[in-house]
Amino acid sequence: MMRRRRTPGSSARSGALNVVPLGKAGLSGRQHLFVIGLDEQTFPGSSADDPVLLDEERRQLSQMLPTRTLLVRRRLDAFTRVVANATGSFTGVYSFMDPIFGRGVERATALDALLVEHKVHVQKVTLGMPAAGLTTSGAVLSQSDRLGYSDYVSTHFPWLASGQLAGKLRAVDTLSVYSGNLNMRTPELDVRRADHTTSVSVLEVLAKCPYQYFVRHVLGVREPDSLERHPGRWLSSLQFGNLLHQLFFDFMTRVVERGERPDKDKHSELIHSMLFESVDAWKDIVPSAGEVAMERDRLLLTQAVDVFLSAETGRNTDPIDFEKGFGYDEASNEPIRLAEDVAIRLRGSIDRIDIGADGFEIWDYKTGGTSQYQPNLHRDKLKLQWALYAYVWSDILRPGDGRPVSTSGYFFTSGKANGERISAQPPDKNVFADQIRPLFEMTGEGMYPHIQLGPNACTFCSYGSICSAERRTPKEVAAQNIFDVTDERGIAAVRKWAEH
Repeated sequence: MMRRRRTPGSSARSGALNVVPLGKAGLSGRQHLFVIGLDEQTFPGSSADDPVLLDEERRQLSQMLPTRTLLVRRRLDAFTRVVANATGSFTGVYSFMDPIFGRGVERATALDALLVEHKVHVQKVTLGMPAAGLTTSGAVLSQSDRLGYSDYVSTHFPWLASGQLAGKLRAVDTLSVYSGNLNMRTPELDVRRADHTTSVSVLEVLAKCPYQYFVRHVLGVREPDSLERHPGRWLSSLQFGNLLHQLFFDFMTRVVERGERPDKDKHSELIHSMLFESVDAWKDIVPSAGEVAMERDRLLLTQAVDVFLSAETGRNTDPIDFEKGFGYDEASNEPIRLAEDVAIRLRGSIDRIDIGADGFEIWDYKTGGTSQYQPNLHRDKLKLQWALYAYVWSDILRPGDGRPVSTSGYFFTSGKANGERISAQPPDKNVFADQIRPLFEMTGEGMYPHIQLGPNACTFCSYGSICSAERRTPKEVAAQNIFDVTDERGIAAVRKWAEH
């Protein structure tokens, strides 16, 4: 704080506060002397070598360069001199609580020795008296282990007491207002309501973790801003995927316009030249992270387009449409009716539609790996896109065509996935409605529990710092008292979803 404060310099004056470095303190014979920063993290500082320039290297360069060891010795000598020369009162100040990490901090060893020698009593900040650098409430929170804390907080800071109550109730197993139970019906939040349009990605967040959906899409808590940068990489995962998606769209469009099917012998030069142009265009958008990083990503992109073209060669299907958007105009914003009580409006884009001997094929490009996908999509309750996009195509975009969607799924174009496809014939709409009905009912009943069907829901979640310790798997739910509530409203839907 003092380093950031700037005031005109002056000599020591009577009746004024004089702030100086420790090495210049105690020279004016003041009646009261305060030395701050006497905790173990600050004073006298670390004697470990500077990793940029080691002490031995400093000595070799110049005897005038102070070493870490010398700086520590100078601070200790200055402290000893200040204490010895003090003619009035001497007060050593140190923080006993780290306000950032909320943990205790010990006082410096040099101050400890002084206290023992002079039998000095240590006085800590008492409740209600804010410590330096903390707000009043922050000072109170820093002393939660003190006797009488609860009574003091309830009287003077009722909102802090409410936070304490929330923490206790979040720690128990039953559903409460602090763990996703809103204690009221919420038809205005029901994803099936007639005036609501959503996306498959949002619905998959709901399936993966209802509480994450609640925090993000109901409360509107914005994810922390982050710039994803990986050492040795030029493009982020999102940028890498966007480049390939656009490249595949442009390439397939050009091939279909020629009346041809993709072929690695015929079209290898074409797709590589288009990749070269795309990389050049992206250089103007994303700053280079160095030639090594650029070359690595260029190799990964080349590998991806080679995998894509090899996987496409020899397929007995005809691509007929790409990046087919829906839900953005009145004609394509009709609800998908899976059952009498399960109808939703969707907005999105289908990467690609092919036509084969058995009917249409719906494909979504994936530029990552397959680890988050089950080989049998009918058993994967967290992946909804493959089925919903098939219904969108047959019911909204091509109604009355008569030809079925024979398969729908994901086409993995990365080198590590080696062009693998995971797909299945879409289930009967009534069967799929039975699967997701409990999930939709929960949104209308105000239920957003921490029940997660997948094992890694918290691993890549931006809200993990809020609630990751409270996650529950279906097996854990069965062994706990999460359903032990007096109000049965919405519990049936939660139980059905957990049984998946």
